[in-house]
Amino acid sequence: TMKVDIPANRGGSLFVRGGAIIPTDEPKQHTTPGDTKHIILEMYPSGASYYDFYEDDGETLEYKDGKRALTRISMVEADGVCDIGITEREGDFKGIGERVYTVRVFAEKAPKSVSVVGAPVEFEYDGQYVTFELGDAKEASIVLG
Repeated sequence: TMKVDIPANRGGSLFVRGGAIIPTDEPKQHTTPGDTKHIILEMYPSGASYYDFYEDDGETLEYKDGKRALTRISMVEADGVCDIGITEREGDFKGIGERVYTVRVFAEKAPKSVSVVGAPVEFEYDGQYVTFELGDAKEASIVLG
């Protein structure tokens, strides 16, 4: 049995398995299909994991004819370092566009450093998540605190 304190302004607890990679989007007031340029990756390091991000046009059945795209997002946490990798999108569909990423990584302590393609970048730490802009880069590394 696990006892969890739930803040009064929340609807309940959310439990996430270690290693989870969850692509999200900015909150919107509509559900119009289409390719989203800005993806927010919510990541929970624990060993090695990956997520195959599937996309299609969201409107037609053309995915049955191969009009879709896949992107593999990987994360490896070992020896106090969390490495993130994103492959190029494979495939195509009507309306496919450019992609940029913001990364939010769960961390119990503030990281010592964050780098994107080997170069140090600015980051924010709010006591639970390390947040930084990956942009259109394909790799990042976080030295955990």
